[in-house]
Amino acid sequence: MIVSVSTVFVGATTDLTKAAKLMARELLDKGISAVDVPEAVELLLILQTKYHPGQPGIQWPVWYRAIILLGFLVCVCLSIRPKSVLGIGKGAERIVWWRYWLKFIGITIPGLIVTSFIWPYIEELIRTLFS
Repeated sequence: MIVSVSTVFVGATTDLTKAAKLMARELLDKGISAVDVPEAVELLLILQTKYHPGQPGIQWPVWYRAIILLGFLVCVCLSIRPKSVLGIGKGAERIVWWRYWLKFIGITIPGLIVTSFIWPYIEELIRTLFS
C-alpha cells in the first residue's frame, strides 16, 4: 500500500515538473522581457522547490476510512476467541458467555460483509420505490 501511495506522489511531482520545464523552455525560446520576469521567477521557484500552487493534500475518501476502521474492528473481534473451559462452576458461566459471543460474531461479521456488497442495490431499490 505504501508503494502505491508513493507512486501517486512521484507521478504527480514529475508531471508538474515536466509542465514547468516546458513552460520555462517556451519562455527561453521566445526571449525573456521585463514583463516575463515574474513568470520566469515563479517557474524557477516551482522547479527548485518542486512546489505546485493549488496542489491539494491527500484527502482519503470517507468510504476508504470506513473500510479501514471496519477492518480493524473485525480484526479485534476475531482476535477474541474462547479458551478451553470446563462446564463446571465458573466454567459454565463462561460457556454461556462464549456461546453469545460466537453467535454475535457469526451474525455480525457475515452481515457486514454481505451488506457492504448488497447495500448499493438495496439503496437504489428504496430510492426508486419512494421517488
